[in-house]
Amino acid sequence: VGYFHDDQFDHLTYYRDRTMPPAHRLDHLPYRDPITGIRTEEVSMWGSNLSVWENPIPGHKYVIFGDISAGVSIDGDYSAAPVLDVTDGATRHVATLRLRTLPSRVGSCLAALGMYYNWAYLAVERNSYGLSVIERLNELHYPNLYYDFINQPAKPEVGWFTSTQSRELMLNRFRERVFQHSLTIPYEMCILEMG
Repeated sequence: VGYFHDDQFDHLTYYRDRTMPPAHRLDHLPYRDPITGIRTEEVSMWGSNLSVWENPIPGHKYVIFGDISAGVSIDGDYSAAPVLDVTDGATRHVATLRLRTLPSRVGSCLAALGMYYNWAYLAVERNSYGLSVIERLNELHYPNLYYDFINQPAKPEVGWFTSTQSRELMLNRFRERVFQHSLTIPYEMCILEMG
């Protein structure tokens, strides 16, 4: 029937019934380089492309995952970056950046988004277009980046590389959490894409 359906329960329907519109959308955020202290002008999100269900809470821990596209086609893939609150073992989807623009611009957006959410732990897929994003994050001295210990345990690199092994691991762990109903996902587009 589907990857998120077992013999007894349609988990996508469970999550679909719990979606809601974002509390607000943002079209820009500030960024301050943590090394130089230089504050840039407001970083554009290239439209109201940042959907926010929960604003950052001081002291909470956040994780952002960046899935990057070429961003050049009107009908092409989006770059997407969900923001998860992982404080105290809970996992709540609190915001999503979803846009079509050049990967280097996405890098600036992710830096500002990460700073906004308490310098979130930022994991960017480094396959193909993600390399430009990682390069931009390094230029901006973003301090809290994920290093890939799964594919390269001896010499990890910034970002994750989606290989057959890591893709299977990611999907299986995500499916387990979906089946346990231990995630909060208010974003309807996320549920549609899961289908």
